[in-house]
Amino acid sequence: MSDLDVILARIDVLEERLASALARGEPKVPQKAFVGAAELARIFEVSVRTVETWKRKPRFPLLKAPGSRVYRYDIDQVREWLDANRARR
Repeated sequence: MSDLDVILARIDVLEERLASALARGEPKVPQKAFVGAAELARIFEVSVRTVETWKRKPRFPLLKAPGSRVYRYDIDQVREWLDANRARR
């Protein structure tokens, strides 16, 4: 099992937990959530180094203001990117 497969399996578990929590009416999740690398790593239960590796992959979704060195990530787009990469394997 590759590292990406392990991460994707974790995501599936987290999505099940989130669905269960949302069914109970908690937590309130914002519609659009843009986060930094550390927060993205925490959400997907990976290291910041893994996020930095993903950032170098083709078509990885990230936002960067012109002239800035700070990257932001859309959680939904990252999840879609991970799902698309899972489909290719």
